[in-house]
Amino acid sequence: MEVEASTSQLAALVMDLDNCPNWAAMCKSAEIVEQISAAECYVHSINDAPFPVRDRDIVAHVQWSYDKQTGNVSMRSDAAPGRLPKRKGIVRVQYASSEWHFTPQSNGMVLVENYAHVDPTGNVPAWLTNLLIVDSPYQSLKNMRKLLSTGAYSDAEVGFIQLESHLNK
Repeated sequence: MEVEASTSQLAALVMDLDNCPNWAAMCKSAEIVEQISAAECYVHSINDAPFPVRDRDIVAHVQWSYDKQTGNVSMRSDAAPGRLPKRKGIVRVQYASSEWHFTPQSNGMVLVENYAHVDPTGNVPAWLTNLLIVDSPYQSLKNMRKLLSTGAYSDAEVGFIQLESHLNK
């Protein structure tokens, strides 16, 4: 999608883990497990699966990058299932990778792209798989646009983008 926002606003939204349940479809909770740098951390999130499927959780290694030439901001996350002990009653996702790309456009908008490859681990009914493939990403992008339009992130500053911007002036 294209959205009227800055790459800093978009990154700040995705990095605001307390707000994850308000925009990311199926996100029940998310928290930082370990902050390595302004652009790298480990995150634990719990996804609310509809009955009768058990909730899923994932521990992910998250890395952000900023290209000072283009202004592009990207995030990649890869499952790190052994980073935390498993929780009773929740299925730990063993394999997942995802990417966010925020690319400034000449019309002042930012192109938002999200790619994900997830093995939900265990038996998942076809109707839920279809929900995860189509409805969940669509709803997340729609919620993201709505939240950004409120102005909640209009003054957002992101450490690794600010640092790069100041170092290269």
